[in-house]
Amino acid sequence: MTILYRTDGAWGAGKGANLVPAEVDENFYDVDQRIEYLQDNPPEAITPVAINISGGLFTMQMSDGSTLGPIVMTYPVPQWRGDWMPATPYAEMDFIIAPDNGFGAVMVSHTSAATFDWAAVDTVSGLPLYQKLVGAEGTTAALGDLTDVAITSPADADFFMYDAATSRWVNATAAEAAALLPNFEGDTGAGGTPGMVPAPAAGDAAADKFLGAGGAWITPTVVAVLPTAAAGEVLGNATASPAAAVPATLSAIIDRALGSAAGSMLYRDASLWTVQRPRYVLSCFAPGTPAASQLLLLHRLSKAVTIPANFGAYLGHASMARGTANATASTAIDVQKATSAAPGTFSSVGTITIAAGAMVGTFASAGGAAITFAQGDSIALVAPASPDATFADFACSLAGFET
Repeated sequence: MTILYRTDGAWGAGKGANLVPAEVDENFYDVDQRIEYLQDNPPEAITPVAINISGGLFTMQMSDGSTLGPIVMTYPVPQWRGDWMPATPYAEMDFIIAPDNGFGAVMVSHTSAATFDWAAVDTVSGLPLYQKLVGAEGTTAALGDLTDVAITSPADADFFMYDAATSRWVNATAAEAAALLPNFEGDTGAGGTPGMVPAPAAGDAAADKFLGAGGAWITPTVVAVLPTAAAGEVLGNATASPAAAVPATLSAIIDRALGSAAGSMLYRDASLWTVQRPRYVLSCFAPGTPAASQLLLLHRLSKAVTIPANFGAYLGHASMARGTANATASTAIDVQKATSAAPGTFSSVGTITIAAGAMVGTFASAGGAAITFAQGDSIALVAPASPDATFADFACSLAGFET
């Protein structure tokens, strides 16, 4: 409903005549209804929801989405001014040293008077000009002046501690303070606790004891500090006598431990490393039935070689001989040697015997001794002058070692 006015005005055109009672009542009723609605449905207040201060600007965000600000803020900045001076401009939050050596702050901006007075007030606001922070009139100049402190005959290096029995802070000598502190506890698996180091017992120094992580003085375990070996070196003793390990080449250590003969090699048998000479193995095969005194093998040795006594095994290799058909009678193959100086002269140095009814040979050296050959010597295997009628296809391997 719209309110009906009698005259024209800011509200618009009026009726131009007196209102009748019903029109007046309608106006009152309209206003009453609006008031009741506002009472029953009051508008939500606009409140601040966020405040931001950036530098010297203050901004407030309101609940209706509007922003208050930015508003320039001014506030005092603390400044150290040193000793107070008369007739000097001071700003709020200046810090000074008063003539009585007290330390304080300026509370109201002003120009200082001719003399200093902690009780001076601002003539306009009536507020104190200064606020004493630390006094300097002798009441707190000494530690012992405090009401909860009892200093007795202080000495250099005294400790300061609280005595619960007297409710006072007191001084104590280093020995008195140490007696009150517990010893540290060592690690038992979950870590220790801090404390004083326990005093060593008599004789601990002579025993070179040190304080262990377990909390006790213990005898150290001696650990040898080894020297540093260069690249390609090992630590060892390459001398002929007992001595400390020093850097040395692996060759020097092996020479000392196993020997230094040229041409030697390391060989690992079933239980340990040994120094051995390189193997020398030669073989032959003569097909068919040997002829009388047939040369079955002729070999000139490229290095000096030794065949073990009775053609024994060397480094897992053994001399072997066989055929493809059994011998009718015992058949002996002659092992011969010729020196490099007389290559046409051979002498017997052993035999390979194939027993009657067998095709595998057995070996024997002359006199049961090892057979030695110099470099350039020759070795020959010669069939018997009266060959066996059935033994055939002789094959043989001879095993020895370089010397």
